Amino acid sequence: MTQQAVVFDFDGVIADSEPLHCKALQLVSQSVGMCLSSEQFQANCVGKGDDQCWPIIAKLNNLDEVPGIIAELSKAKSEHVIRLTKEGVERGYGGLIAHRGSVELIHQAAGHVPVAVCTGSRRCEIEPMLRELGVLDVIGAFVTADDVALPKPDPAEYLLVAEQLGVRPESCTAIEDTPTGIAAAVGAGYGRVIGVCHTMAPEHLGEAHRVIERLEMLSIEDVI
Repeated sequence: MTQQAVVFDFDGVIADSEPLHCKALQLVSQSVGMCLSSEQFQANCVGKGDDQCWPIIAKLNNLDEVPGIIAELSKAKSEHVIRLTKEGVERGYGGLIAHRGSVELIHQAAGHVPVAVCTGSRRCEIEPMLRELGVLDVIGAFVTADDVALPKPDPAEYLLVAEQLGVRPESCTAIEDTPTGIAAAVGAGYGRVIGVCHTMAPEHLGEAHRVIERLEMLSIEDVI
């Protein structure tokens, strides 16, 4: 079946932006007396939205409650992500790095079918990154955690993408890098879900219809 749309996750698929999220979470955690190591972030927070991460971080610090209002902590975290991204671009030290082949594949796919981004991050964090990578103008739909009541692995985001594009979920290809995102796309009934091992080993992505080592291994024929 020829796919009628291609939907990309952002963090870990289009860009190697997880280190930015990790640093931002660490900075806010420190401000309220908590610690978060890079190893703890990788094992517990990758693929999860901010609202899901804060209770996890509190538990890692042996706290029964999050020390602060989650919405305020998430807002502060987003401000750090935006600042770190801007500083990295301005100073040229790689604050935002696209995964090899991602930008090219987005432009290639957009020449054939509608292309969308479906991310568990917030719009204020991701939109500047998409603009910096030069792909914001070719995206037909852009759904974030701000647009739904329930985050991934709930299928709401992926269903909303299909609705906005005006296509059936089963005619869409999703590209994800975490079990959480894959579960969301599969739960939404997407016809093809591709797992890419930028963030996790293949054994963690088994629910995907196909698993590849790197996004640059995909051709336009593979996704449509």
